[in-house]
Amino acid sequence: MKIEGSIEGSGLFDLLQFIMMGRKDGGVIVRNEEKREKGEMFFKEGLLLHAEAGNLKGIEAVKEIMQWNKGKFVYDSEKKTSKATIGLPLQQVLLDVAREIDEWSQIKKIIPDTTYIPVIVENPNIEQDTITLQSGDWKVLTLIDGKKNIDKIAEELKTDKLEIAKIVFRLMSAGLIDLHTPKGEKKRKRIFNF
Repeated sequence: MKIEGSIEGSGLFDLLQFIMMGRKDGGVIVRNEEKREKGEMFFKEGLLLHAEAGNLKGIEAVKEIMQWNKGKFVYDSEKKTSKATIGLPLQQVLLDVAREIDEWSQIKKIIPDTTYIPVIVENPNIEQDTITLQSGDWKVLTLIDGKKNIDKIAEELKTDKLEIAKIVFRLMSAGLIDLHTPKGEKKRKRIFNF
């Protein structure tokens, strides 16, 4: 059995609900028209076994696919994979993805995308006497060189882009770093109020 449709609106979500509720097997190929990328998700009795999107695999690939806004999908009940990078109930994965998409929507108000480049502020105007940094903050700070974007830092630390974006946001809030556009222009500072 094959089902084709558009990912706009709730098309892809409705398909995934159908797979989960019907405990279906098969694969879904999703084509992103904006980025010209392809993603795949594979199911066994409604369980999400494996997903891929570009260089991403597993849950990270699902997060990427679920953020696409324009494109098409094809579900094929005969499509199979021998890979197993997830193996979780689809409902649990979708809840986790929805939470992260919500976090991203808040962060994107300050950090529009992960191609932006964090830059250390030479003379920070810090009102507090002490700033407490977590170990993840230090790891990110050591990689900020004015050339690497958030994607590259996440890749080097083998960490989720959202985690790096949260750290960059925290460091910006502390006044330790600025953000430059991919073209090297300084991004205007905004008031952090969320």
